[in-house]
Amino acid sequence: MALARWSAGAFVAAYVLISFSATPNPISALWRPLLVGVAAALVLQLLLWLAMRDGDRAAIGAAVVVLVLSAAWVPLAVLVVAVVWLLVVQVHRRRRGEEALGLNRRTVARNLGVFAWAFAVVAAVPVIGWGITSSRPAAARAEVTGTVPDIVVLLVDAYPRADSLAEQFGLDNSPFVAALTSRGFRVAAHSRSNYTATWASLSSMFYGRYVEEIPDLTPPPTDPAEQYRRVMLALGEAPVLDGLRARGYEIVTVPSPFDSAELTSADRIVRPPQWSSFELSLIQHSLGGQLAFSVAPGIAFDQHRARLASTLQLLGDEMAQASSTPRFVFGHLLSPHAPVVFTADGSPVQGPACFPGCNIYGMTSEADWAAFPGQVEHTNELVLAVVDRIVGEDPGAIVIVMSDHGSPRTGEAPVNAFRNLFAARLPPDWAPYEDDVTPMTVLARLTDLPYTSGDPYRGWFSAGLEPLTLTPYAGPDP
Repeated sequence: MALARWSAGAFVAAYVLISFSATPNPISALWRPLLVGVAAALVLQLLLWLAMRDGDRAAIGAAVVVLVLSAAWVPLAVLVVAVVWLLVVQVHRRRRGEEALGLNRRTVARNLGVFAWAFAVVAAVPVIGWGITSSRPAAARAEVTGTVPDIVVLLVDAYPRADSLAEQFGLDNSPFVAALTSRGFRVAAHSRSNYTATWASLSSMFYGRYVEEIPDLTPPPTDPAEQYRRVMLALGEAPVLDGLRARGYEIVTVPSPFDSAELTSADRIVRPPQWSSFELSLIQHSLGGQLAFSVAPGIAFDQHRARLASTLQLLGDEMAQASSTPRFVFGHLLSPHAPVVFTADGSPVQGPACFPGCNIYGMTSEADWAAFPGQVEHTNELVLAVVDRIVGEDPGAIVIVMSDHGSPRTGEAPVNAFRNLFAARLPPDWAPYEDDVTPMTVLARLTDLPYTSGDPYRGWFSAGLEPLTLTPYAGPDP
C-alpha cells in the first residue's frame, strides 16, 4: 500500500503530538510513546490487511479503531460527517440522473491517509518549535584539581519532618533518624522548605535564591503548563550545575516520573524503564486505556512500584561504577509522595479507588492519608538500603537525603507543608548544615556559590497545579 494509506499510524502520531504539546515535558519524553504508539497502529493495520486481504478496507478499519481507542472524537466526527455528506451527495446525484462521483474504497483510503498525515504534520509544528527552544548546550566541565568527593543527593519527595509525622500521623520516626545518625548522617531537627511544590523548591535549590529572584521565573506566566516549562528550562541552566562543572563534576540524574522536574541538561540521564507521568496520562485519557484499566486496574500501581525500585537500583548501580571524574548524582524518588502503594512491610496497596478517573499523584481520600505512615516506614527501609549501598561503594562520598517539602494532611496545620526531611553525611572537616537548613542553601554551599541566606524565614504556597503562582505563608516559623 502507498504511504498515504497508512493512516492509522499517522492518527496515533497526531494524538501523541497534540497531547505532548499540551503538557510541560522535555522533548525526550516524546519519543518512546510516539514510536510505540505508531508501531502498534501499523501492526494493527497490517493484521487487518492480512485478515481481510484488502489493503483499503484495512486502512479504513484501522483508522476508525485507532480514533475510537484514542478517544479522538473530533477527527472521528469529521470523518463520519465527511462520509455521510459524500453518501448524501451520491444519492442526490443518482436521483437527478447525474453521474456518480466515482468513489471507491481506494479513493476513500487514500484521502483518509492524506488527511491523517496532514493532521500529524500540523501537530508536529509546535513540537518542533519546542524542541528547538528547549535545546540548550550545557557548560563545559573543567579539569579536576585536588581531591573532589562524589556528591549524591537523594530527593525523597514529600517526606515530612519527624515532628510533623508525629503531630499529623502519630508516627514515631526516631528509629529512622537513629539509623541515619549511626551511618554518619546529621539529621536536621528543624529543616524547612520555602515552597510547597516540587518545581518551586527545586528552582530555589539549584539557584540558591528565592523564586522571585530568578529572572526567568518572574513574573510567572498565567498558563500552568508554561509555568512548568519555564522551571524546566531554568533548571537546565541553573548556576549550581555550572558551579559543579567548574569543579570538574559530571552531572548524572535518575529522574522521577515527573518529566518536567528533570535536569534536562545533565551529562547523563539514567531513566528508569517504567511509565512516565506523560505516558500514564496518554493511556489514562484514551478509551483503550480506560478499557485496559477496567480489566487490570492494578497495572498502573505495579508500574509505579517498579519505578521506585528501578530508581534506587539505578542510583546504586551508578555508584558501583568506577569513574575517572567526580560525579554529582541527583536521584528523585517519588515516595512517600502519592500514590500510596506500600504498607509498612512493603506489601502492595492497590492505590486510590477513584482511578482511572482521577490523578494518582494526589491524595484523594482520608483512606490515602491513613495509609501514608505505612508508606513512610517502607520508604525508610528503601532509603537505608540504598544509602548502605552508596556508602559501601564510595565511603568518601557526600550523601544528602532530603525532601522538597512536607505533606500537610487535609485539615491539619498548614505549617506542616514546609517541614521537610534533611540529613547530610559530610566529610569530618566540613562545616555541618544549620539545624534549620532550607533546600535553597544546600547545593550552593557545596559549590561555594553566593546564595540567599533565607534569614528571616519566608515561605510560599503554590496554587494547585500552578507552581509559580505563589501566596506568602503568614503563620509561625516551621
